[in-house]
Amino acid sequence: MPKESITAGICLLSLSPPSILMVYDVGEVIIQKDGSKYVKPPAWKLPSGRAKHFDASPASTAVRELFEETGIEIAENKLDKDLMFQRVKRSFRPDSDFHRDIFFMVILEKRVATGTPIDPKIRKSKFVPIDDIPIPGSGIGEAEVPLSHIEAINALIDKASDRLISFGKNPFSFYLPTEARE
Repeated sequence: MPKESITAGICLLSLSPPSILMVYDVGEVIIQKDGSKYVKPPAWKLPSGRAKHFDASPASTAVRELFEETGIEIAENKLDKDLMFQRVKRSFRPDSDFHRDIFFMVILEKRVATGTPIDPKIRKSKFVPIDDIPIPGSGIGEAEVPLSHIEAINALIDKASDRLISFGKNPFSFYLPTEARE
């Protein structure tokens, strides 16, 4: 039977000012199934992490990771399954055959304060204005957001478009380009 690993996270979208909570991950070396080493570079990313044996669900993983990486607490029942994105891909890690990424979106009218990360791989967390998010090739800041996280953010904005309109916001103003702007 195939083994699955799960990463779950939360995309906190602030409407005022328009921004997304990001964390700076210092990166790591991951040993692959074939014994080779993959060097995961430093990156700005959505707060997320791998499910642990004690997590009851992907939602509980996402809530735990948000707290560990940002100090922000959200109740699991605040996560809306209608604002969830997931993707399954082949895994190269020795402990799984395929990997599932799951992200939930939570829309905030205003930013909330972040705390000190507990996770040693996370150097800092902050709300990043939409136009300042360091997409691949942009040259903004010390690291970029992985394309997989940009795709997740855009898919979640698609799902949240009616809610954004109900707040008087244009959903198109929240989309991130998938390549550097000219």
